[in-house]
Amino acid sequence: MKKDSGFTLVELIVVIAILGILAAVAIPAYTGYITKANEAADITQLDAVKTAAMAYHATTGAVTKIVVDTAESGLINSVQINDDSSTELATNDTFKTYLTGSASGTLPTLKSDTYKGGATWNGTAWSAS
Repeated sequence: MKKDSGFTLVELIVVIAILGILAAVAIPAYTGYITKANEAADITQLDAVKTAAMAYHATTGAVTKIVVDTAESGLINSVQINDDSSTELATNDTFKTYLTGSASGTLPTLKSDTYKGGATWNGTAWSAS
């Protein structure tokens, strides 16, 4: 007598159901990790902007507020500082040199939806605009 080998249809359906349950649990958790990673990357970019802005304005006194304006794509358009709010520093070649090391350097792009509309440094932390 020959014995059949392989899986039954019921066994395959059970395995597929288990994989579906695992995927349903893992995908939202993975999405949360991506969001947190993008926000951490944005904070890193914004801290680089803050450092460059503070170095740029080192001779004008203490910087307590920095406002970063971004396009919908997340590209930083302008940086304004409390003691000179009319100056769009990110478009200034000298500021670009502080920020990127080159006057023709590419400005950072923010990744997360949290900070894509811009951000404000209030002296202690970044907050979404």
